[in-house]
Amino acid sequence: MSVFAVALLTAASLSASDFCRDLQVDRVKGAIAMAPIPCGKLAADKCTALQSQLTACLKRSKNKVIEPGAVKALLDEHALKQMKGEDDDDKLLELVGGLGAAYVLVTEIGPDGGVALTRIVALEESGIFSAARVPIGDAPKGPLTHDTVDAAMTQLADRLAGALSRLGGGAKKRRVAVMKLSETGDIATKNGMGTLVSAELVTRFRRDHGMLVVERTRLDQVLKEFELGQSGLLDPESAPKLGKMVDAEAIVIGSVSDAGAEVKVNAQLVDVATGVTLVAESVAMKSATMISLASDAVVLRTKSGALFRSLLIPGWGQFYNRQDLKGGMLLGSVLALAGAGAAMQIAAAMATSEYTAAGPGSDFNALATRVESYRIASVVLFGAMGLVWIYNIIDAYVSGVTFDGATSVSAGGGAAFGLTPSGFGGKF
Repeated sequence: MSVFAVALLTAASLSASDFCRDLQVDRVKGAIAMAPIPCGKLAADKCTALQSQLTACLKRSKNKVIEPGAVKALLDEHALKQMKGEDDDDKLLELVGGLGAAYVLVTEIGPDGGVALTRIVALEESGIFSAARVPIGDAPKGPLTHDTVDAAMTQLADRLAGALSRLGGGAKKRRVAVMKLSETGDIATKNGMGTLVSAELVTRFRRDHGMLVVERTRLDQVLKEFELGQSGLLDPESAPKLGKMVDAEAIVIGSVSDAGAEVKVNAQLVDVATGVTLVAESVAMKSATMISLASDAVVLRTKSGALFRSLLIPGWGQFYNRQDLKGGMLLGSVLALAGAGAAMQIAAAMATSEYTAAGPGSDFNALATRVESYRIASVVLFGAMGLVWIYNIIDAYVSGVTFDGATSVSAGGGAAFGLTPSGFGGKF
């Protein structure tokens, strides 16, 4: 799934000024290339109107706007070279930059044709500069509620990352700490949604925006010094102190709360140097989607949970860690060895009975050897079963996923941002 894979969005009421503000065109410093809009089944008049909206917005930046036609010609040429084996995706950003563009605007149409997702990608950093949702035609009015966690977290991460430009220093890679968000309400608390949302933000900061994110283990160590290890909660006043201790430029804090059929996430990005809140954002999503994700989220599983399960049943810890193949192999191995060991014990018992019942003229030495060989085989097989079980326990603990281990992912190059010859986009 590309980073544009933000599934079904319910429509939002946004004016042109709203989406233009979100795209932050006033901060763009350089020419912007407009990628062709993959309109698909969208009516021609609506597609034309959307392109006009986007063009008008970009021209507010007072920078040169490279029209979609020029970009399309470049993409067609690139696609032809790929077919001939003369080019590859890694050169695509470089080619777009060859048009004189410093940024490229990428647009994707939602499956219902009511909303478009637009992003400005900074070519030099190969990172997302800003993002916005644009209503198409007569999109229904009402508050935005995301049908998927992916959509909500993508929007939230984009908004928070965009505010980092307000930091001084001009560093290409920003170092950010993401705290576990506090949880309010039974649903949020029971499903560990604060941890889950934090992990989702970490993933997007690293993958979509190329940020350096402070490891969770380091945050936990410092939190113990704050005597906040149990809750991991901070407020805007205490956050800068922790941020400085982990060498972060900004820190994300916030909360996840129940709101009826929805879950609401509030997040703040705090400047560590000044203690100023750079931006405060909120997103909402259906409770059912969060509960479903939480039930299968590796990030909510613990090493101790895997250890406990592997002690009881071999392979259970691996299944808990979502390593089904390994879990099945370990469980199968233990059962097979246990079965073989039991068979050797039965054989030894039968051989013993035969030895006991033997009469004059019987080969007692051979009978005794059979009994002993079966017993030795039984001990060896049960011993091997024990070793596999011990390995299963150790492996379950070692393979247990921590907060950062569950979310570490990086991406680079044009493909990471859905920059493909088919129209610079992925799917919602």
